[in-house]
Amino acid sequence: MKRLSLLGAALLACAPIHAADFSGNWSLDRTRSTNLPPYYSQVTTHRLSTAQDGKQLTVEVAIEGARPEPEQGRFVYRFDGTPTTAVTLVRTPEGRQEAPTTMKASMDGAGRLHVDIVREFGLTGGIVRGRSSEDWSLSPDGRTLTVRQARPNMVSNLVFVRM
Repeated sequence: MKRLSLLGAALLACAPIHAADFSGNWSLDRTRSTNLPPYYSQVTTHRLSTAQDGKQLTVEVAIEGARPEPEQGRFVYRFDGTPTTAVTLVRTPEGRQEAPTTMKASMDGAGRLHVDIVREFGLTGGIVRGRSSEDWSLSPDGRTLTVRQARPNMVSNLVFVRM
């Protein structure tokens, strides 16, 4: 019986861990978010629409605020670590710029998503390579999504609620 229990424990340890399902429509909860970047003082809504399958997470972003048109973007994060690319907007001392962006994602055993992000943009004096990361996690009830954004001089926690 003892051998059977050890075999059962070994099989459970080798069983695949199911990823959290980030699929859904999400809205930023400013009251629960912390250390938001300064430009959020002009943001009125920040929404995510996400779809997930076994291989990737697709994220549609819409941010509305002082600008006449909402900022929108679409990002694909592949769970196998294969890099994906997009063009993103960056805010620089010289104004907003479009930046070629590469993202590489991985899911950990606890169902958290980690994304490394590299953007290249021009500043006086040359091309700058900006690095940041995001760590996505769901609350146990699946109703709250927290995205921890880490940049060289700032870490923000964006808390989204399921709509």
